[in-house]
Amino acid sequence: MEIVVQWFKESGIEVPIYANGWSPYYQNFCFLREVVDLVGIDIYPLPYIKGSKITPDEWLSNVDYVKLSRGELGYCWSAEFQSGNYPIKFTGYLPPDHFKYVAFSLMANGLSGWNWYMLVTRDNWSNCPINEWGRGNEYFPVHKEIVRIAHEVRPWNTETFTDVSLLVYKPHRMISPGNWDRVFYALNEADIDFMEYDIETQRLPETRALIYAGSNWLPRNLQKKLLTYVEDGGILILFNEFPEEDEYNQPLNILGLKSPQGARPVLLPVKVVSGKEELEIINAGHLGRKVNFFYFKEVEGDPIFVSLSPQTKELLVDIGLLKEKSFIMGYRRKTGKGWIIHLGSNPSGNLIKFSLSLAGINWYVTTSTPGVLTYLHRDRENHSLIIYVVNREETPKLTEVFLQKEAIGLEKERRYILEEITGKSKQEIPGEKLVSLSFYLEGNSVAIWRIKC
Repeated sequence: MEIVVQWFKESGIEVPIYANGWSPYYQNFCFLREVVDLVGIDIYPLPYIKGSKITPDEWLSNVDYVKLSRGELGYCWSAEFQSGNYPIKFTGYLPPDHFKYVAFSLMANGLSGWNWYMLVTRDNWSNCPINEWGRGNEYFPVHKEIVRIAHEVRPWNTETFTDVSLLVYKPHRMISPGNWDRVFYALNEADIDFMEYDIETQRLPETRALIYAGSNWLPRNLQKKLLTYVEDGGILILFNEFPEEDEYNQPLNILGLKSPQGARPVLLPVKVVSGKEELEIINAGHLGRKVNFFYFKEVEGDPIFVSLSPQTKELLVDIGLLKEKSFIMGYRRKTGKGWIIHLGSNPSGNLIKFSLSLAGINWYVTTSTPGVLTYLHRDRENHSLIIYVVNREETPKLTEVFLQKEAIGLEKERRYILEEITGKSKQEIPGEKLVSLSFYLEGNSVAIWRIKC
């Protein structure tokens, strides 16, 4: 690519030069940015809205690519963003709202801008907004609306409100993913927006909390990097997969993480308790009734307990603790200026919220409606706030969105304009009432609201 760019420049080409790649996991976008002016990613999602044929849900892969690209580059631009469909035999007919839903969902997750591909139908491309004769069809008004709303929102000029990052180590993702998928879906289950942090970059994470979602090995220099992050004031959260070896499978535990004595199966309900923080787990694991936890005989720092219900009994082997009412399943340990929080469990949405509460981390905006996700962005120039509310399910929903107005910076004495960008609603509201907002969402849809002074 360096050679081709040099040819361009030697030939007198002075306009910005763009390059695009399929995935940031297979190409180093940071290196590409040193060669060209703008780096883009290809996004060709199978439908989130079902077409006439059933296709897999690609929410994970597309959101993952967008967040990692934004984490590496500071933006995510899609050089090829699917407008039509190739080939139609995979999906069948797609409803026009599919394209709106995809665009707005990925904008909520950090997509800064895009180049549609293909906007005009050709011999092997279908469902495009402009047909072979240059005439608009049923998809054309939807694409015009997407353009209008994108210019209203200006995603290229917004930043995400979040204190949480998800650690990415690309060799893990390729050959040893650990509990990556579980952590990703648990964050979505908890309705917590997050950034992705590539640990191989030169910088440390920018957020207060970092969740480890990899395998049980990590090279020495990267374990040292995690320790530096914590000692400088960061909060590292780990679950049942944690680094205790190097890349050669030799023991290496620079973070000083405690190894458990074993695993313990318990019947639900149980409570997870640490100091004044308490979480009741009612439905999880096998058949919604049985969960396995690590158990530790002793830990450094503040222990995190599993408190057994009087109705629960051990299922498998006697590990010498049957008479106990609780056991240690994790710990919170002060390290330098920061904290390490280690939970001996599979990641879940409620346990992630529990660990963030232990760390004093805000999630700014949230909803308790299943299947609905919320995102908060801020316009860098006019400091207005953008709220995305995404209904990932097919059924319409009435949802209530809760705002932590003090953490966001909303003042109760001021008055704000609340405007629905995807609709026509607009109202003035005092800051003291900006505690919760109610939204009606069609199935597989995105509502976008702006809050401004």
